[in-house]
Amino acid sequence: PSILQGGGQDVTHSAGEQHNGDNAPSIDLEKVRKELARLELGRLESLKEKFEVEIDADPRLAEFRNQIRLQITPEGLEITIVDEQHRAMFNSGRAVLQEHSKEMLHKIGALLNGVPNAISFAGHTDASKYSLGDKGYSNWELSADRANACRRELVKGGLEEKKVLRVVGLASSLPLDPDDPASDVNRRISVVVLNDKTERQIRGISDTDLKRIRTAAEAAKALGV
Repeated sequence: PSILQGGGQDVTHSAGEQHNGDNAPSIDLEKVRKELARLELGRLESLKEKFEVEIDADPRLAEFRNQIRLQITPEGLEITIVDEQHRAMFNSGRAVLQEHSKEMLHKIGALLNGVPNAISFAGHTDASKYSLGDKGYSNWELSADRANACRRELVKGGLEEKKVLRVVGLASSLPLDPDDPASDVNRRISVVVLNDKTERQIRGISDTDLKRIRTAAEAAKALGV
């Protein structure tokens, strides 16, 4: 009528179940993130060098060499296309690209499609204002429209639409030449090959996201970290 308590192991538990994971290696996620960031920086620097070689090797792109600037920033690899005296990207005060600008963007779009990273666009103007200032159509709308015009031409050049993550207009808020707000170089388009950290920030993905942690753990195993 009653069950006597016996000794020994619980036969309903399989071997190793009670201590599952005791022997699993611990992973220093911060170390992994730093290593992945280092590797990514190396890839972006290699991409920058590749772009420079491609631009110099292409006779048509080489004509615009003074207008194309490449640099590694906290967001990723930034490709900035600036206006030059007597060679503007757009018709004055409008978001209509000049024919030479379209050709240049088509070639850059083909180069960008060779990387897996997401892409961001930003339009910039000089400080010259419309007659109504910021009350009507202003440099804010113009810079955004110009960024979108560049996005369209890059897609025509071969860039996959799904790579585009952000398109913004910054008007004259971030001049390249703050000492001369009306300078030609302040009128520009910035195309950024985003690094992983910036892409996560834009998408609202935290460092503690489970998918990211699993990815980091897999990378740690592959890297032997």
